[in-house]
Parts: sequence; structure tokens; C-alpha cells
Amino acid sequence: EREPRQQDQRGPKERPERERPPLPSISDLLKEGQEIIVQIAKEPLGQKGARITSHVALPGRYVVYMPTLEHMGVSRKIASDEERLRLKRILQGRRPGPTGGFITRTAAEVDTAMTEKGTTMVVVNSICGCAAGKMRPGVRLAMQHAAKPDHSVTVFAGQDREATEKARSYFGGHPPTSPAIAILRDGQLVYLMQRSAIETSTAPAIAQELTRAFDTYCATTTA
Repeated sequence: EREPRQQDQRGPKERPERERPPLPSISDLLKEGQEIIVQIAKEPLGQKGARITSHVALPGRYVVYMPTLEHMGVSRKIASDEERLRLKRILQGRRPGPTGGFITRTAAEVDTAMTEKGTTMVVVNSICGCAAGKMRPGVRLAMQHAAKPDHSVTVFAGQDREATEKARSYFGGHPPTSPAIAILRDGQLVYLMQRSAIETSTAPAIAQELTRAFDTYCATTTA
């Protein structure tokens, strides 16, 4: 009789792992005195320092804005395929516009933002226009300041009327303009920069004015 074929005791051949290029040293990427923008991804714990990331995410009223990415997405909490498609079309229709990526959010997340305790910056954004083009970098510069609002909210005038009207309802009867930047404390308006002030200023001047407002209205709540 034919002897049974012996199984190879060596087992399946192991595929050689692909050699990964060595990761660069942090000292090769960053130099002393270099200024970069990062966001805390995880708070410090015990002897471990905070985990930081250069992929900044700024949650707004209806969107999460990611200035360093070109991603366009819709929150998984929005289950309706029809609604997801509608929101994606809105995002795609805003190009060209501010650089970066966006994730649309649910209305429930947005509604709670306006009544948050502490200070909230409300940005009434505009898809096009020179004034909005100066406001956006001005806001980004101001948000690097030590004192800043506890929360930030963004609405897009012309894209979502309900969200914009809701935000403006907190502006104490001031005439509607876009773009505009407001600061609320415990849901009450304490500061408003309207289009007339934005369109006659440069981005650094807008940032300087906002940092003064942050020092006045936000320092005590962010200390």
C-alpha cells in the first residue's frame, strides 16, 4: 500500500514583511522657535503629556471645519440617504471657497451649541465675497490667542437659512449682515463685528480686534 503523504511540519510559508522606511526624527521636522498650530487630541494623564495632532478640527454649528484637510463627509448620525446626498451636494457646491475640509453635523448638535455655558463665538460665514475671504484667516489667527471662546459656532448664510436665522436671533435686533462675528456669554450677546467693519479691514487687523474682544469677554472663562 502506498504510504500516506507526510504533512510539511514547517507550516505555511511566511511572507516576508515589507520593510518600512524609518520614521523621521521629531528634531528633523521641528526646530526650536518654530511656530505650528496643533490641537489637543487627548488630555495629559499622570506622567504622560497631552497627545497633540496637526489635523485641527473646529466644530461649528452645522459643520466641523478641518483647515488642513480636503475631506468632505457627512456625520454618521444622519441616517437618511436622501439627506446625506443633499448635504454632500451643498458641500461640493461651495467650491471654490475656504480651503480645508468639512463634515456636516445634525441639527440637534447645532441647537445645543447656542445655549452652552461660558462664551461662544458665532461666525456667520459667507461662501463667496471678499469680506468673508478676509474674515476666515482673521478668525484662524485670533483663535491662536491665549484667551479665546469656550465654544465656536459656524453658520453659512445663503446655504442654510434656518441655521443662519437661528444664530441671528441671538444678536439682539441688530440688522442681519454676512459675514459677521459675534460673542455670546451664557447665550447673551456681548460683542458683534458686522460686515461693515470686516470688509474695511485686513485679516491681521480682524485678528487683532478679535483678540481684544477675547481678552475682554473670554479671559475669565478660559483662565
